[in-house]
Amino acid sequence: MIYGENKNGIIGQYTAFTKIYDEQIKKYGPEHVREAVIETIQICKDKNFLKEYLEKREQEVVDISKSKKILLYKTERNIIMEKIASFTIDHLKLQPGIYVSRKDKVGDHTITTFDLRMTSPNEEPVMNTAEVHTIEHLAATYLRNDAEYKDRTIYFGPMGCRTGFYLLLAGDYESRDIVPLMIRMYEFIRDYHDAVPGASPKDCGNYLDMNLGMANYLAKKYLDEVLYHIDESRLIYPQ
Repeated sequence: MIYGENKNGIIGQYTAFTKIYDEQIKKYGPEHVREAVIETIQICKDKNFLKEYLEKREQEVVDISKSKKILLYKTERNIIMEKIASFTIDHLKLQPGIYVSRKDKVGDHTITTFDLRMTSPNEEPVMNTAEVHTIEHLAATYLRNDAEYKDRTIYFGPMGCRTGFYLLLAGDYESRDIVPLMIRMYEFIRDYHDAVPGASPKDCGNYLDMNLGMANYLAKKYLDEVLYHIDESRLIYPQ
């Protein structure tokens, strides 16, 4: 396996460390983090990745990993940073649904971020960029025109992993609160067969990367398999 072109540099070595760690987590399972970390450290020392650092701070690295923190390196210094909330979700158990990803305070106001998970991570094929792009255009257009939510919609956009989308609403919500909105929105996408809003060189930076037929299909699949009969198991993140 190739771990980067410049594996001797600190960034290349750290990249190698994280990839080896991911491999060991898959091997041992998320419930055996300590074993995965110890094995990762041994492999990295054998391969001379971060060897000097790991020999000096092996126990610290184990403790940090157990507490769901990660190490980031900048030149010769290390900075300890908390994992963001979405990276602490067990994606081996996560199924398509509607989940509250996080709630943030902005002054006296609450912003709720929803995880609209459309495919099963690491089990189903991810969505291609063309249909993701199409769903983004159609959903954003729908939300900005919805009588109830247009003034509460802050952002709608795709996840980098292409297994779903994030929706940010102004207000303090739970997942079940937006099920009717999501049904309306995805029915709109399923039944839309006209020109995609904003799909022109003047309006969009990649207007040719669209696939309306697949967007229709994926919206129907999400409605039929998830939204029309959604229960608590698809509204609350797995533990």
